[in-house]
Order: sequence, then C-alpha cells, then structure tokens
Amino acid sequence: MNKIFKYSLALVTLALGFTACSDKDDDNYQNGDWNAAGNYANLYFAETSSSIELDPADPTTVTIKVNRRNTSGPLSVNFDITENTDNVFTVGTANFADGAEEADIEVNFPEAQVGKTYNLTLSTTDPNYVSYYSADTRFQLDVTRVKWNDVGFYYDADGNKVTGWAMITDDFITTFFGVANVSFPTRIQERADSPGYFRLINTYHELYPYNDPGDWDPDNDYYIYIDATDPDAVYIPHYCHSGVVWSYGEFLFSSLAGYYIKKEDFDKAADYYGTYKNGKITFPAGALLFAMSDYKDGSFYESNGSGAFKLVIDPDKDLYEASITKDFDWEKVFEGSFKSGQLGTNGVANLYKGVINTTKDGCDERFAAAYGTPYRIESPYAEGSDIYFCVRDGKILIPEEIEYQKTGLNAAGADVFMKISANNSSFTDRIITLAATFQNEDGSLVYGSAEEVLSNITYTKMGTGTWTFSAMLEEGSAPFDGYILSKRDDKENVYRIEKFGAGFLTDEGVPLVFTWDRETNQCILGENYTGYDDASYGPLYVSDLPTYSPEDFTRESAPSFFDPETNTFSFALVYYVDAGYFGYGTETFTVTFDASAKVMAKRKGFTIPKFGKPKHNIRHQDRFVGKKVSVKELKVPQTMPFAPFAM
Repeated sequence: MNKIFKYSLALVTLALGFTACSDKDDDNYQNGDWNAAGNYANLYFAETSSSIELDPADPTTVTIKVNRRNTSGPLSVNFDITENTDNVFTVGTANFADGAEEADIEVNFPEAQVGKTYNLTLSTTDPNYVSYYSADTRFQLDVTRVKWNDVGFYYDADGNKVTGWAMITDDFITTFFGVANVSFPTRIQERADSPGYFRLINTYHELYPYNDPGDWDPDNDYYIYIDATDPDAVYIPHYCHSGVVWSYGEFLFSSLAGYYIKKEDFDKAADYYGTYKNGKITFPAGALLFAMSDYKDGSFYESNGSGAFKLVIDPDKDLYEASITKDFDWEKVFEGSFKSGQLGTNGVANLYKGVINTTKDGCDERFAAAYGTPYRIESPYAEGSDIYFCVRDGKILIPEEIEYQKTGLNAAGADVFMKISANNSSFTDRIITLAATFQNEDGSLVYGSAEEVLSNITYTKMGTGTWTFSAMLEEGSAPFDGYILSKRDDKENVYRIEKFGAGFLTDEGVPLVFTWDRETNQCILGENYTGYDDASYGPLYVSDLPTYSPEDFTRESAPSFFDPETNTFSFALVYYVDAGYFGYGTETFTVTFDASAKVMAKRKGFTIPKFGKPKHNIRHQDRFVGKKVSVKELKVPQTMPFAPFAM
C-alpha cells in the first residue's frame, strides 16, 4: 500500500466531471420488425477503438479482432469502410473457422507518412451479421507513425550525467493528498517531427517516492504527453493513464488548458498554459488536473496547488534561482511581540527584511517579480530556527523552498515542521498573521493548526487611573489604583489599560484593549482575556454586553462611554467563560490625564447617558469584596437572561 493514502484528501474546490463517451451507436436502435436473417452471426467488437503509435521502422500493419456469438460453421466477413484517411488503409477479410468465436482483420497502410495521424472506421449493417439492436458493431482506428528520440538529462548525486531522463517535481498527487512535493527522475522522449512535443514514460512507477511495490503495472508502458511546441502555450493534450493503482483506482493526469482546448474555448485555455523556458517546463498554480478512476466517478480535480510542478529537461539551461535562505542579507525591521496560537504562549521576536546579494542570471529581478520581498522571524519557537515568508503587493507568498520549515520543536520524538497557508495569512507594517499547520516531516502526524501573530503595536501613556470592580462582587465595589491608560500610536481610537486586573484577578494583570471615539465619547470593549483561568471552566473573559449578547443588548440599551466632566469611563460589561457568565454590570475607570493628554480628553457639549440598574440582577452566592478572585469562589456560570439596561 502507498505511503500517503492514509492521509486525509486535501481536495481543492473544483471538480471537473469528464463523462466518458459511449461506444454504442444510438442509430442501431430502430422501431419496426426484426430485421436480422435467421441464424445471423451476431458480430461485435470487444474493443471498439484503438489509437496506435508506431516507430517508422515498425511494420505498417495492425490486426483488429472481431467476435461473433453464433459460432456455427465457417464465416468470412468483409466490413464496410466508412472512413479512410487518404485511402491509406487496405482492410482484409475476417475469416471465422467453424466453432470459432474470434477472427482477425489485417489492416495495412504502407503509404502512411511519418508524423501524420490516419483514421479508419469499420462497420456493417448486413442482416446476416447484425440486427438493428446489435451494439459494438463499429470500430475506429487511429494510426500515427512517430519517431521518438530520447532527450534530457540530469546529474545524479555523484555528479554523473544521466541521459534520456529529466527531473520532475510532482505537484499532481501531492496537491490532492496535501503532502510534501517530491522530485525524482523520469524517462523522457521528444517527437522527431515535432520538436517540443514530449512524452514521459512510466513516470509514477518505481521511482515515485510515495509508491510501494505493487502500486504500478510493471508489464506495460504508460505515457504523459506534454505539448510544448509553443513554449509560451504548454499543455497536456490528452487524459493520460499512469498504470498506478491505489485504493481509489488508477491515477489519471491532464491539464485545464487541454480541457478547454477540447471544448474549443481557446480564450479560457490561455489562462492555464504553462511555459517551456531555459530547459524547464512549469505550469501556473491550479493549471493541472488529477483524478483517480474510482473516486467520484473519475472526476478531475485542480492540481499543482502550490505551482511547484517542474520538469527540468536541460539543467544546464536552467537559470539560477535565488534562495531565500542563502542569497539575502537581512535588515532588522522591528522587535515585536510573538503570540503562538499553537503553543498558547506569548514572547518576543525580531522581524528582518531580506535584501538580495546576487544578480546571477537576473535572479534578483525574477525573485522580486515572483515573490516580492522576503522576511524572516528570528527564532520564534527555538534558537536557530527562523521562519521565512515573502510579501508581494501586500499579500503573503510561500516559495516552494520554504513550503515546510523546521520550528526547532519536537513532538513524539519527531521534528515539528510548520506549513504556512498563504491564502489565510496576512501582512501589515505592524501585524503579521501566519495561518499555519504543524506536522512531522512527511505529514503523517499533524499536531494542529493555528494563527501565529507577530505584532509591533506600540502605545503611549496618557494617564493613570482607578478601576472600580463591582460586577464580580455580591455587593459593594473594589477600587484598584495605579492602572495606566495608553493610546495606540498608529490608531486614533484604540486604547489600552495596562495590567488590568492586577491585585484583583491576577498578580501581574493583563492589557485590556478598547476603542474610544473621541468625537462621540462612545466606547466599545470587545472580548478580552483577563489572565484568570478557572480550574473548572477555563479562561475568564470580559467584554461589553452588546459584544457578548448582541441579540439582548444594544449600544443604546447598554452603553459604554467616557464622561469628559469627570474623566471617567463607564463600561456595561460581563465576565464570562465558555460555559456562561459569572457576573455583569457597570464598572468605571477614572483617569488623571498627563498634562500633554488632558486637553485632548476634553469635549464640550456632551450629554452623559443615564441608565439604571439592569432589570435582572442575578448574583452568585458567597461573593467577595475587595480581595483577589479565588478559584473556589467562582461558582457555576449562568446563562445570560434577557436583561436590557434601562435608560
């Protein structure tokens, strides 16, 4: 059994259902009387079509087999020739011996020219041989005399030149199964009469790294054809068989350009052409197609998901490609906070920007055009293991070279690798979010997926104040002094209370981030982690009531606001865990602004919203006043009642 079939299928979204054409002729069905002669032969072709390529040195003759169901007596049959390109074919007689089910038809074509395809169609309507209802009575033959020459070469591990072969990087199967791309050699030939028209021979057989013995047919040759006669419009013209069978049937290969060309939609095909340049064939991401014959009726799926497919025919012509890990000098951009969603940790890491230090073969310009600017995060998980990515036009891109990156972490005795999803990641000057999957090297173990965030968000102190806690108390309030209010430097409406909850919820406290509209004085407190973890119910969060339960509360019914007359923030908030809430109500933060910030805080003409107690005032028993939260004192969370605040 193959090495990767046990993985989950990482299918892309588009499946093209190529429906096989029937070999049965609908015209064979007729209404009316039975037309066949008594004791008719009932002829049929077991195989109704054949496409043959012959070397110019091969004999110009082929044999077609025809069958009969009535085997009584000898029989000679001459079929009607309904198609015969240039009249090149001469067709013999099918002679059945008495009792024989099968006979041969000899077809000769000595005048067929090299490089041209000739078509022959045989059929019969003779009632001595077939009836109106007979099926498979037509045979189609395509013959092409082609000279194929061995081409290509690669250098083995010892530097020896191996001719008649090319190096291929697979992104057909690897896209479908979501595993690492692999490179390996394949036999390759080129048509003598059509330079640039290639066929790969038994490519996915014993040399394919993910195969196990018995996964391929060793007795026949299988070809993948690539038409690169126009180096700017490369495509796979046929649905190519592989002779490789896993649990869902035989592997089949094609390309979207070839698919649209068959539909004569040449404008659409142009979006998916590959190129043949510098001795190398490549295709755009998503331009190739892959299917398994028994999976979803053999429908084809988009492949080459990372654009990694590559066929290097002449490595001496292959231009030098800049390496993100070897060919760049690095300039520090900033030191920022690194939050790992996978590990649940917060730390500090440096971001560097790459500046290329080589122009070999114009690799600097080609790298910039393909990937933009490289960046690296220095040792976010372990010393000596940097994480790389690129940014072009504001979007994150991941070159093949860094598709899988070592983190320096270890799990279950194996190195942990990080695979970044470019489509789900984002980049700004201050916040970088990498959507990543963590796995072992071959992907057989996946440890999880998470967002890893590096940020350079800075705040400037505006003042110091007193936060008065009450929502978590059975009665009364608990003021805590010395909490610092800061403003985010790159945002006019984002503020943070440093070390929120220090001395009450936790020893050190955590940042509490909220927005403050300086024109309306309205505030919004989104979900914030308090730093406190309940032994039974997990992390404790705080937010304003409209954020927590928008179906029950609005910004008008439960407002959070700043009063410029008293320099006091009032928050209609709730403390909660995943299972429910522990307490809700209004808490205040009164600020003494620094001299430089106080003038900015004042706004004239503002009417302070007035609102009373909530209609429901559910509190837990045995609450505490003026002391730090104890695990034992947090009881079962409650479900939020319909309790809008009265204005």
